[in-house]
Amino acid sequence: SLTDLSEPWNEVAELTAVGMRQHLLLGRLMRKRYVVEQKLLSEYYKPDELLVLATDVNRTLMSAYSHLLGLYPKSSNLLKMPQNKVDVPFKIHQSILDHENQNEFSLPNNYQPIPVIGMDRHHDKLLSPYKACRRFKNSSKESYQASPLVQEVRELLKKPLKKIQEELEIPDKLGLSETRELASNIMCLQADGREIKYKVKKGLWRTLRFAYDFVGIAKTILGQDQRRVLGTPMMKEILRTFDAKIANKNAGYNMIIWSAHDLSLIHISEPTRLLSISYAVFCLKKK
Repeated sequence: SLTDLSEPWNEVAELTAVGMRQHLLLGRLMRKRYVVEQKLLSEYYKPDELLVLATDVNRTLMSAYSHLLGLYPKSSNLLKMPQNKVDVPFKIHQSILDHENQNEFSLPNNYQPIPVIGMDRHHDKLLSPYKACRRFKNSSKESYQASPLVQEVRELLKKPLKKIQEELEIPDKLGLSETRELASNIMCLQADGREIKYKVKKGLWRTLRFAYDFVGIAKTILGQDQRRVLGTPMMKEILRTFDAKIANKNAGYNMIIWSAHDLSLIHISEPTRLLSISYAVFCLKKK
């Protein structure tokens, strides 16, 4: 671990406190734009207007819930409790009932719960196609390992990574993937203002950050058929949704939110030429 495990909320690969706050603020921005200004969504949550999907990973589910708290911070008057009426099918202590009777709404602070559907990663062809297809996962790993660009960067970073390993006194050898994980953990701890076990010098941090960015992008260096596997299902779903809405404005949802990962966005952007992987790698190497 990079820090003391006794500290609260110090789980690797979980959504940080800063990340929760960022999603809350983004949700508020979307409320201002799509509820207040454009009237795309109603003032209060309606199940037939909004669908929220997420990968079955804690941080994407928590991202969605944090985001929705900003989008719909309060429920409608429909969730008000009948006066002095709490029906429960079991015995409950009177002190708890007394407390509940003082609450005008069904949940504290008039909170509006909104369902988030977690997609099973083994069958999720939209947000996690690279996990849903075992054969694709093996072929993409082979493409990554055999890539001349990956080999070139490995050779380029051999000495800097060894220096990082020695200065930080890391017992295990640092490869590109391990360096990305190390950089990711450090960034999360920095964002939350926590003490970090490893003190990273500015020059070394540039190497760590380069490895982090490169591995994230290099994982998408695939053949044309592989890119189709990743990008096609999502693009077909987007086009199908828009076509249905154009044909009948009352059909389907007014908004669909997908809570996924940075790679999910890259997988859509690269095949559609919204993002050039080769140009992104060129910019990283130039840095």
